[in-house]
Amino acid sequence: MFAFIRSLERHERLVSFNLNHLILLAMACLLWVDTLTGISVYYGVGVTGLSMLFKLLILALVFVNIGSYSPKLLLIFLTLILILMIGPTQSFLSFGQTKYYFDDFSYALKLVTPIVIFSYAYILQRIYPELLRNWLPTILFSNFGAVIFNLVLGKLGFGWPSYGGTAGQPGIGVNGFYVAGNELSACFVLLYGFVLHYVWMTQSKRRYVLVALSTLYFGAAIATKTAMLASLMLVFLVPLLNERANLFKLTKLKIALLGPFVVITTAVILFIESLLTRIGLWDRFVWIINEKGWLTLIVSGRDEKAEFLLDHFESYASIGDYIWGIGASGITHFETIFYAAEIDPIDIFIWFGVVGVSIVVCAIFLMNFLAFRSIRSSAFYPPVIVLVNLVLILLSLMSGHIWASGMLGILWGVFNGLIFVQREEPEAT
Repeated sequence: MFAFIRSLERHERLVSFNLNHLILLAMACLLWVDTLTGISVYYGVGVTGLSMLFKLLILALVFVNIGSYSPKLLLIFLTLILILMIGPTQSFLSFGQTKYYFDDFSYALKLVTPIVIFSYAYILQRIYPELLRNWLPTILFSNFGAVIFNLVLGKLGFGWPSYGGTAGQPGIGVNGFYVAGNELSACFVLLYGFVLHYVWMTQSKRRYVLVALSTLYFGAAIATKTAMLASLMLVFLVPLLNERANLFKLTKLKIALLGPFVVITTAVILFIESLLTRIGLWDRFVWIINEKGWLTLIVSGRDEKAEFLLDHFESYASIGDYIWGIGASGITHFETIFYAAEIDPIDIFIWFGVVGVSIVVCAIFLMNFLAFRSIRSSAFYPPVIVLVNLVLILLSLMSGHIWASGMLGILWGVFNGLIFVQREEPEAT
């Protein structure tokens, strides 16, 4: 009898082990499936929902695993989704905007996805630490390869531009076969941040320079402000944050980095006009600065959209709307031009209220707490976790598509899950 029970336990553990392998393998294929979906859309094959279904399958399997390990934790996440849907549900019952109600549910699910995956990584660290140690870097490297593959195809003339051309003019920037340029930029920041850190810590400094140059090149190729600004920040800040105990001291490394930083900054100042003129943006930039101001330029006019939506929201919102939000289904009943400012805190506030913003802020705090606490330790990953998260939070205020990104959500949770990978700092060569 005891032998039979032990055999059942071994069988159950084997099934669980293999299921986790399947989940992690699916995560490693995430942006490759997005590529396949983009190719099908671009060439009119028509499997537009493949990427969404693939991500939903991953999340469903993750929820099953979390529930089997901790039913209370699963209940917490399901409760958070229900809480986020209180405001949109009230709007749906009042106005009946079915399409946007499903969008609201999708956004609510995306908001909790990073913390769900982060919690899944924590559970893996408790039951299968070898899986966590081997798979999380593999997932990030695999998806990094997918991004580079698309950017190379984009430079070769395949796929979509970052900005569509007008009046017979060609588009600007490259996305490859990814439809959402700003979400690609967010993935670019996370994955290149990880790779830069890994190369700096484990490879020669010459290799780091080569990877850094590719970061700047592909950031310019995407041509979004998010990608260009972030690529410059990552290249210089990854080495600096890895000084750890000497983080706030003047060191030889900081002096050595000052020269390239000054050279690149000077080059940008001297050649920015000719570069933007060549890609067709200079005249538009000058017009925006003269007519709208620097803030509108920096956030691409999202400040005006945010002001408009907030004024619109405040004109009819009740106290309950401030607390729970009104969802996209609510705002579209009164405003049919657009339902998002594409500045994450503003959009989350309007859709899900103060409660929604609070949930996101708490999730980000929980994912960052251990990394912040360990940033000066010998642990391998904390500096890059802190850096990339700070950059992403900054970019969410400029271009959005961070907090509720379908492309980024799972990868963001995986990336923050690196804090549970027990790996000491190696000697850099």
